[in-house]
Amino acid sequence: MKKLNDFTLDGIQNYLLDVLGNDPETERGENYVNALQGIGIDGVRNFLTSLLNKGIPDSIVKSSYFHPNKFFKLGICRLSNCVKLRIHFWNKHHLEAQTPIHSHAWDYASFLLSGSYLHETFQVLDVNETELAEIEKAKKAHQEGAVFSLPEHYLGLYKIPKRDEISGKFQPEWNKYVRVERQTSKIEQEGKAYFLSTEFPHRITINLKEVGSLITLVLTSITDRKNLFTLQPIHRNKTFDNPSPNVDYSTVKNQLEMILEEIDRK
Repeated sequence: MKKLNDFTLDGIQNYLLDVLGNDPETERGENYVNALQGIGIDGVRNFLTSLLNKGIPDSIVKSSYFHPNKFFKLGICRLSNCVKLRIHFWNKHHLEAQTPIHSHAWDYASFLLSGSYLHETFQVLDVNETELAEIEKAKKAHQEGAVFSLPEHYLGLYKIPKRDEISGKFQPEWNKYVRVERQTSKIEQEGKAYFLSTEFPHRITINLKEVGSLITLVLTSITDRKNLFTLQPIHRNKTFDNPSPNVDYSTVKNQLEMILEEIDRK
């Protein structure tokens, strides 16, 4: 397995292009995991140290923001083959974080630099006429002040348009009611990497009080937004936690320092 040995931004980009080539779809799973393992925790540590010593490029500042799923996204680079490398950082000062069930616009691999989490994947199914009638009946009862009782596997599907680069906002758009069935459930452990394709919506749950900060190194494929969605409970008012407007240099530097501090504890 190839290893990263040039810890500059150019070095990481050249390394990824060497490992991934033109990003053949049939080889993504193995290639992405190998690429992340070849960078490793020490590679990330050396790269972040280099950024702090030499200055953070504008391209990284412009690609970074606070995500509605409770993490800070440090956008590292986008390659000529449209593959992107990023770091996700869930701060340990939040007691717990759980993402909604959601899909992705890309295949991805994730390497856990720090922490662990419960990882669940789901199948999303259209509701039939009987199920839709059950949902509408429960909603009407709620509107009339009665108890709103509905199984939690019924959810509302919202499409996610492209993030507005000026305001930094996402505004999910209502689409339909669906039913979900859990397919897998496992604990993803620190030091391990896995691959997930776009066909598997997922949810992660992190006990930050117990495991400390969660930091992941993520490699994503070319973007296809046609099946990008988030699922939200029907029985609660919809709240979408949008990221803050685009962050500035000092904010990125502060987040980067916290990430490096957590990694240095290892």
